[in-house]
Amino acid sequence: MSRKFLVLLSYCLCGLPGYGQHLLVDRGSIGAAKMVEALEKNNFLADRFTVGASGEVWVIDRLRVWGKFGSGKLENATLFGGLENTEPALLECECHNLTPLRRNAKAIQQSDSTWQLEFDGLNWSVPGATAIQFGIAAPRWATLTVSTSTQRQIRTFDAKGKFLGLYGEKTNLGFALQAWGHLPAKIEIEPAGESWSVKLVEPKSIDPSSFRFGPGGAAPVTVQSKDGGFVLTFRAAETTIGPADVNACLKGQRQDGAPFEGCDLLKRRPH
Repeated sequence: MSRKFLVLLSYCLCGLPGYGQHLLVDRGSIGAAKMVEALEKNNFLADRFTVGASGEVWVIDRLRVWGKFGSGKLENATLFGGLENTEPALLECECHNLTPLRRNAKAIQQSDSTWQLEFDGLNWSVPGATAIQFGIAAPRWATLTVSTSTQRQIRTFDAKGKFLGLYGEKTNLGFALQAWGHLPAKIEIEPAGESWSVKLVEPKSIDPSSFRFGPGGAAPVTVQSKDGGFVLTFRAAETTIGPADVNACLKGQRQDGAPFEGCDLLKRRPH
């Protein structure tokens, strides 16, 4: 698989529903945070994070950061993202660059000058155990940072997302960040009398007690292993799936605590 393809994979805003609200990365303790300087010439800074294990594909639903606008008032902010590339910066290729993720930020003013920016509904597909880069481009935007275990993880990009170089001294600062997401799972939903039958395909080390289905978060009545997966039965009334609903989702956790979620169309309803 080529590097170019992997970079494009990280840019993909997949058509998966953004139901996951599981906190995967939490560097949101801004009480001890420091502010990095705002950049001139519309350049911006980018940080990185990782989720999951090698071979997995995760969906990032929401990112939250904190910082200040140079004007002191709310400005338009653009979220950039992509895979981090550790190859020498002298290599001229697009693999070092970031691309804008077309989502508007929800902004909440925290104080006279500090803002919380939240990018929701991302549906951003990223490979597990791979460094994911992201940055915020806004007029003289300065991001709140916290201490991390890695030195010099912040990098500088121009207004179009072109990599310019490492940022600052050999500090261990990273953005104050919270990221939510989930593992997509394949499920099949079928009616079964006054119940719903849900088949979970190709699960990996699932915790059966964690299964919850539908808006009501119903627990399964029966759990059966079949063809390497699970077949689950839920009482229709407990799922609170309504007549206007066109799909439903199954949530759960693996034995290692990683959240997963699968959604499927409701083909017809139990009587």
